[in-house]
Amino acid sequence: MKARLGTRAHPTRWTVGYLVLKRLSTYVKQSVDQRGLSVNSVVVDVGCGDMPYREFFPDNMTYLGLDNPAAGKSKVSGETPSSVSSQGRMFGSAEFLPLRDDCADLVLCTQVLEHVDNPFAVVNEIERVLKRGGTVLLSTHDVFPVHPCPGDYWRWTDAGLMKLFKDFNHVRVLECCSTMGTFAYLVEDQLSYRSSGSALSVRGLFGLVARWGVNFLGEALEKVPFVTWTNNRPLVGVYLVVATK
Repeated sequence: MKARLGTRAHPTRWTVGYLVLKRLSTYVKQSVDQRGLSVNSVVVDVGCGDMPYREFFPDNMTYLGLDNPAAGKSKVSGETPSSVSSQGRMFGSAEFLPLRDDCADLVLCTQVLEHVDNPFAVVNEIERVLKRGGTVLLSTHDVFPVHPCPGDYWRWTDAGLMKLFKDFNHVRVLECCSTMGTFAYLVEDQLSYRSSGSALSVRGLFGLVARWGVNFLGEALEKVPFVTWTNNRPLVGVYLVVATK
């Protein structure tokens, strides 16, 4: 049952946020593959949580995860990646990354920017720790319900993200959902939130079935030609920024 419900890296129609996560996951994997990372590469996952995209990277490379200070007290300050475990987890603020300059080949930051006090400081820190020619993959919301974790402060457009990353080279902002997909995504999120519970309960079972149905319908509507009229005034659930320093 757990496999059927899916994961962030491999979502199914039973997964909360499926219509966004499936495209975000595809874009992240494609970007990682194109980067051509090696055993000597260093990746920093800012706001890593349970590191949902770790499997997209080579097993024997250095992969460092940074968690919110609420998850624990930082014991790393001004470190180089070689001074901590190759699969280490650090605790600190995204606005003050506990790493030295020019130490990372790739920085991954998914669904974090909307929760930080100062997004400009976060992007400046990412630029600081990236090596010249390094890549950042950063996703964040445009249209989404308020979800404090512990705070929810920002929403972005593609133009706003381009300004935020103005000091980077080769910046691309990718839409991770169509207008119809985003609309279905919002409906599915509300149903999932209000019908949360054990899959064995009536409420939980209703939530699962409703989620699958909305995700199926949203996926189908994304393929219907008439929805192209929404391109002039799109709803975008999530953007992924792919930028090179």
